[in-house]
Order: sequence, then C-alpha cells, then structure tokens
Amino acid sequence: MKTIDFWIEGTPIAKARIRAFRKGRYIGVYTPDKSRSWEDFIKFQSLGYKPEKLPEDPVIIFASFYLPRPKSLPKKIIHHTKRPDLDNLLKSVLDALQGLFFKNDSQIIQLTGSKVYNDRVGVQIELSYLNLDERENGSL
Repeated sequence: MKTIDFWIEGTPIAKARIRAFRKGRYIGVYTPDKSRSWEDFIKFQSLGYKPEKLPEDPVIIFASFYLPRPKSLPKKIIHHTKRPDLDNLLKSVLDALQGLFFKNDSQIIQLTGSKVYNDRVGVQIELSYLNLDERENGSL
C-alpha cells in the first residue's frame, strides 16, 4: 500500500452549495468564489505531492481539519461541534484532489475525517492506495 501524506496551511472552507442565476432566457450555475478559491489553494499546495501517474487503485482518505479557536472558548474544549459541517469540509478536499490524486471519487473506498480546534489551522490529508494485487491476495 502506497501512502501520501501532506499538510495544507490555511483556514478550511466548507463546500458551498452551487448557486443558480438567470440572464434573460439563459440559466446558469456556479460555485461561490470562496469555495472555489479554497479548492484552488488546495490544488496548488498539493501539487508537490501528486503522483506521477494518476492511480486507478482504490483509495482510502483521512483528513483532519484544524480550525481556529474562538478566544471566548475554554481551552478544555477541543472538538469543533459548530459550523462548518465535516461533510462539507470533506467535499471541498475531495473536489480539489480529484484529477490530481485519483481519477474519480468513486475510487474512494473509505473516507474518514475529523475537526478540532487548534492554534495552527489547516488540514492534514493522508491518501492510501490499495494495490489491486494486495486486495486480490487478501493481504489486508
């Protein structure tokens, strides 16, 4: 099993819902700028870790989100139970990594995430590729 592990510095942004607009008879959709710029930032920061060849193997992904602690919050509280939602944070990461670290998100066989308060904000991403030979031989 091959593993790629890297850190993305910056306050994580959740994937926003797609917005629709109308211009005359034309109806279009777009991703809000804040979400798109966070995804672009993830892509840019992760380019140095990108595999040479785009793997088609099954992928296991673990993402830990470290979010800023409000000054009024007691230090004993470490788990982030407020917005943004974990599933929307994960969507941003998956959309940014698709096409760089895996062809399609249908390759993801396991997805785990966490979000906690921390002084250093960002996201730690770990991708593990399950070789087809390992899976067929039952070595997992």
